[in-house]
Amino acid sequence: MVERCNGVGVRIYVDAVINHMCGGGGAGVGTGGSPFNYDVLDYPAVPYSVLDFNGPHNCFTPSGNIENYGPGHADEVRNCRLSSATDELSDLNPGNGWVDGKIVEFLNKLIGYGVAGFR
Repeated sequence: MVERCNGVGVRIYVDAVINHMCGGGGAGVGTGGSPFNYDVLDYPAVPYSVLDFNGPHNCFTPSGNIENYGPGHADEVRNCRLSSATDELSDLNPGNGWVDGKIVEFLNKLIGYGVAGFR
């Protein structure tokens, strides 16, 4: 699709979510067909494991979730899980070199497909 769009002058920009993985509890299969187990932070298709996520070692809120988006709480926004009334998303640790490498690998793959950029 990207090649065809580029061929007629239509540029593709990817809305890439690279700071977290799916949540919700339990195990399942993602929309791309790869299995995951949120409860133990196991995403074998990437692969990511519990070692690749933020957690109690760097998120210091009682719930482990972002509790305050206000000024002075940047560490909380960077290091804690994004949550809603029905879901929590596993928060990747960008300070982990392995995680950074996998993100770069993903973005480079998209560039290889011919995308024009990212948002």
